[in-house]
Amino acid sequence: MRRKIMEAFAIILALTLAGWFICTYKFTSWDFRNNLWAPAYLLIHGKSPYRISVLFDNSNAVWFPQIIGALFPLGLLSQYQASNLWLLINVFAAMCLVIFLMRQPEQKKPTFLIYGFVLLGVFLFPPSVTLFTLGQVDFLLIATILTGTYMIEKHNTFIAALCFAIALTKPQICFLVIPSTFIALILARRWKYSLEIAALIGMFMFALTIPLWVVDSNWVKDFIWNLRSNPDWLQPALLTQLVIRFAHYGFILWLLVAIFCLALSTVLWIKLVPHQAVLWSMALTTIAAPYLWSWDFTLLLPLFVYTAARLTKIYARLVLFSTWVAIFFFSIWSRQFDKGDNRLWWLPLLMLLGLALSLILEYKNAIHPTPPLIDTQNARTRRKPLELH
Repeated sequence: MRRKIMEAFAIILALTLAGWFICTYKFTSWDFRNNLWAPAYLLIHGKSPYRISVLFDNSNAVWFPQIIGALFPLGLLSQYQASNLWLLINVFAAMCLVIFLMRQPEQKKPTFLIYGFVLLGVFLFPPSVTLFTLGQVDFLLIATILTGTYMIEKHNTFIAALCFAIALTKPQICFLVIPSTFIALILARRWKYSLEIAALIGMFMFALTIPLWVVDSNWVKDFIWNLRSNPDWLQPALLTQLVIRFAHYGFILWLLVAIFCLALSTVLWIKLVPHQAVLWSMALTTIAAPYLWSWDFTLLLPLFVYTAARLTKIYARLVLFSTWVAIFFFSIWSRQFDKGDNRLWWLPLLMLLGLALSLILEYKNAIHPTPPLIDTQNARTRRKPLELH
């Protein structure tokens, strides 16, 4: 009884503090304001959601419309209240992702010390800091990708399709995930299942845009105008960096990298259970996708968290920790030379290298040298829901 009373008191206190923060703090997140709150506000007031120039100068909205249809009630709040609520939602989503990924059934429960270090690593990860500041949506979209993947394992096509439809709010973060999923299903001769999921994704994407069609059918023209008027800032995407340095040969180099990443991602979807393969697909997307910003590098975090929870050897943990520290300090140090977002182009390469080295050290002298993250034998016994063979 005492424990229940304390839990109830903690929940009430947390909700009270959250309500006070939402109603009193003046916080503005630029990307959230332009891409979600302003379109939702216009939608509720019967105007085209992508014509945000009537509210703010020198601003445009580029998130795909399904997120507006799903979360348009945010437009009922003031700009500050909605921004505060969005920040709390992002923080809560990040915490849930960490807890979920660290408590997988095939691994013993990590210690509270490990939980603390990993949570701190996620929240202080430079792309995460930028994401929270700008009010980006990546943590929520990562959650929908993971949920959709689990629903594929459980043959719940409706929830899986709904999650992927929402994840396509930013198609670039699905650059490897969705193609790998469908290629794996097709290679497994699951034609009917793949077509069903594809049809449902299309249906849900349309259903989520119904509020926009009801209010103003010209929203599509406004959306296209927003996309075309988006400034051409330098990006940290590998494609951008290669083209800058090698011109059209850079595009060829990127294409080879993208094809390799897609092939590797597909192989992992065939070899592993989906909820393991999708972690690699998201991580590889950070070097394969043609259009990315530094906050999209949070796609690396699910694999980072999953790996950190399973490393047991001191040298493996030290390599992963050192990689995070190097990323943190070098990100800060590089600001004195260039404050542009493109300066972090090296970040996913360094993180992927650190993850690979930590796994090699963890399983170098093991009796069963194949690590759990690529445990093909174990994956075959647990791949029954998807039945890839």
